[in-house]
Amino acid sequence: MQHFTQKIKKHECSKLHKDSCLKLSTFGTVNISVQLDQGYRLAVRRHNDEVSKNRHILSRLIDCVKFCGLFELALCGKDENEDSNNPGVFRGLVDLVASLDEAFDEHNKTAKIFKGTSKIVQNELLECMCAVIKEKITEEVKVAHFVALQADETTDVSTQTQLVLVLRDSFQQQQASPGAISPRRALGDEEKQRVWKEVCDTILTHSKERFSFTGHLISATLLQAELLNEHSLAFPMDTLNQTVSAYPVLNKNKLKTELTLICESSEFHSCCGALALYQVLLQNNL
Repeated sequence: MQHFTQKIKKHECSKLHKDSCLKLSTFGTVNISVQLDQGYRLAVRRHNDEVSKNRHILSRLIDCVKFCGLFELALCGKDENEDSNNPGVFRGLVDLVASLDEAFDEHNKTAKIFKGTSKIVQNELLECMCAVIKEKITEEVKVAHFVALQADETTDVSTQTQLVLVLRDSFQQQQASPGAISPRRALGDEEKQRVWKEVCDTILTHSKERFSFTGHLISATLLQAELLNEHSLAFPMDTLNQTVSAYPVLNKNKLKTELTLICESSEFHSCCGALALYQVLLQNNL
């Protein structure tokens, strides 16, 4: 037990431990070679685009519901068919938004499963918005110093009596005093020229310093897909030394073990670039 800590640290840097961690992280998930496949990545990107499109359509429907609520307008009309003369305010707003938004218009014309104009969808949107509002009110009440509560009785259009709760809270707010703001002094032409010259000189100086450092660029070859098979046969120690010299924070032995594991694993050889490999490592928490 005397050297137990040192043995643990040494084992953490071993190839066997890294290989076991890799298998544990990818256990039960999609194979790494499949994740690095170009077709799989395109399918994931296509799915994300579809999700973004659906969120955009849903946001437009929510805006229509919010508009009706803001001006206390009824959502449903007498007949909401497309050829109806009285489709209702909500359906009219949907048609208006479709005339201004190409993506929304295309969705309304081509959607077969979900259009978002049915009464069921309207009710679900209202319930979701009501839940969000209640949660927001609850959060504000929790942090408020004082809360005033008023209970009143009201009758809706169906002559049913309902209880209405009105909440008013007070927050600790600080307002800036106009007298504390000093007016800016206008600069003359000579002063402007001097300031511009100083700014340009500073930008040029920093740019030269930044772009003069190129020792880190060679590190990209360590994860270049075309060279992984070659690196598995003869590991590029010179490139590793230059990388560690450019990034002193890296642990040389640990990095070598991890890179050796990647180079010797045939699953990683199908990657289409360092960025794709980095995304897969990030997704699998490697």
